[in-house]
Amino acid sequence: MSIFVQFHSEPFPDDPSWLFGNKTLTVGPKYSKETISSRITLILHDQNVVVDGFISTLNILNYTDIDEGTYTFVVKNNFSVTEEMITAKNSGM
Repeated sequence: MSIFVQFHSEPFPDDPSWLFGNKTLTVGPKYSKETISSRITLILHDQNVVVDGFISTLNILNYTDIDEGTYTFVVKNNFSVTEEMITAKNSGM
């Protein structure tokens, strides 16, 4: 299973992190992650605006029911910290 988040950050962000519960996820046999530069679309004042941004992806390898739950994406730069929570649930397909 893959979870991705699009975001914009100025200045350039520190390395984004992913958490499951209170545990910071590390790259290894269960998880891989990647953050790339990309053009992304943001909604500002009810308008779609295309800007330079980032896409961060968390890959959960051999996903099972035990991996269901809330994942938190954390990105920070010199000015702020932003968190986004994503719920992963097996669709039963």
